[in-house]
Amino acid sequence: MKISDPNQRIQLEAYTSKAQAAQIQQQQQQQNGVQGSDKARSADKVEISSESRLMSKLNAALQVQDPERAAKVNAIKDQIQQGTYQVDPEKVAQGMLTDILKDLG
Repeated sequence: MKISDPNQRIQLEAYTSKAQAAQIQQQQQQQNGVQGSDKARSADKVEISSESRLMSKLNAALQVQDPERAAKVNAIKDQIQQGTYQVDPEKVAQGMLTDILKDLG
């Protein structure tokens, strides 16, 4: 079972390092007085990658709760609190084996 994607961490680090570099450059320009001159003034521009837009859409989709799933989760929570929830060991073992096989191949 994958919890995180290593490529996602690399992309996030690249983005944050670019943002930090831009911030440092802006601070240096302000210190040098270049920011106030007419030559240095330019419109701000923001570019969002297609991957970022996709991740935003996926995140929004994940935030939407399925009412059937929410009802099922609440029913299980109630059973656990009442002490009546029964674990099916064969189902748990099957799920574990399925996850291991997915991870291996």
